[in-house]
Amino acid sequence: MIIQLESPAIQDRPLLFLVDTGAETSLIRKERLENNDHLRINSEKTKILTGFGDNKTHSTIGNVKIPLLLDSDSYFMTFNVIEGIKLNLDIDGILGRNIMTQGGATINCSTNMLEFTRFGIQLPLLSIHTIEPKTRKVLNVTVSPESSDEGILDSVQTNPNMPFHITTNILVKKNPDNTVPLFVTNSSENTMRMFFPRMKLESPTKVLTVSLLKDKEDTDRKSELREHVRLNHLTEDERNRLLQVLFVYNDIFYLPGDKLADLRKKLSFS
Repeated sequence: MIIQLESPAIQDRPLLFLVDTGAETSLIRKERLENNDHLRINSEKTKILTGFGDNKTHSTIGNVKIPLLLDSDSYFMTFNVIEGIKLNLDIDGILGRNIMTQGGATINCSTNMLEFTRFGIQLPLLSIHTIEPKTRKVLNVTVSPESSDEGILDSVQTNPNMPFHITTNILVKKNPDNTVPLFVTNSSENTMRMFFPRMKLESPTKVLTVSLLKDKEDTDRKSELREHVRLNHLTEDERNRLLQVLFVYNDIFYLPGDKLADLRKKLSFS
């Protein structure tokens, strides 16, 4: 089980932790703390670790207190810092019993949430999926048991900087194991990992009406953009790349008849 947490002290990307109720202490990789003047490792607080599958003991290089954002508040949590220890998953560390106890955390299997009862906060547990380079793949992602037998996944969120294309807003049927198919393309040269919370199938009658209208608007807009852009001087690869940008971000390109916002109301000039 994976959980995603954010820290105001580590802002390049969210932190991914394996939730391990059998681990006495919480761990974080040293490289996630590098080039950070706000977090200082206490090298006097080392710890001997076992149980990494290699029948060896390992020593941490110290511990560090990291502020974690839970809802809108920050709470300082203690992590032991590891270096050169291989973790099986592409994660930043392990969330162990010390933090679980501090937050009064319990795992709610029915909702697939990690509940910090002392803070009154619930955080979704994530499933991990691996997609090979230059591959199209059908992932089976888990939906909540109360979801309809048939519906639309409209809660899939992706990072626009990641080389993924996810096909959404299509009608899918729930499998007996409470999973539904999600169609993903990895266009990069590297093996990528994606993390999903447990999602919910939305009513098709409600979502399809909005989706069909939006798809028609997007299709018309893409066709008009294609007519206005000049591609003769580009190579085939350059044309494909430019059209991909135009189509993905079609709503931000100006077309004749579009109404421009009055920036004078939003910008102050000196």
